[in-house]
Amino acid sequence: MNTDEQFTPAEICSWFNIPRTTLFRWEQLGEIPKTDRGSKEERIYRRDHLRVISRILRKKIEEEIRSSLKHNPNADYFPLELQERLYRTEFFGGTDPQDGLLQLQGLAVNRALSPNTVAALANTALTRPPQDKLRAKIWSVLALNDTFAA
Repeated sequence: MNTDEQFTPAEICSWFNIPRTTLFRWEQLGEIPKTDRGSKEERIYRRDHLRVISRILRKKIEEEIRSSLKHNPNADYFPLELQERLYRTEFFGGTDPQDGLLQLQGLAVNRALSPNTVAALANTALTRPPQDKLRAKIWSVLALNDTFAA
């Protein structure tokens, strides 16, 4: 994994499905590390930012899951929307993106992924090198989603 990778606020917001105001507020409050600035004073995010953002979101999602199960203790699972958000967070900010992608693949087989997730995955695949193995896996997940969404 390339630790020198740089990411824009737009990429971060797309991947994690959060508003820019939330991202910038987390930085202002010190919940995520301060970003470096580019030549035009634009924020530059790095892999360590992704991990911290992922941890913050995973904690929030897990709280929502606990609340959901508390209000419906007989449920065998937590809502698919929460599963998708959790798996998406794992893919974009976790330590093993292939594991997060495998979990998203399970959702693609069982139900259509949300348009936001499809767009985020497609944009990610398009930015990866053509021979990249993760790129090919992303496209296969999107193909499954397309097949089962019809």
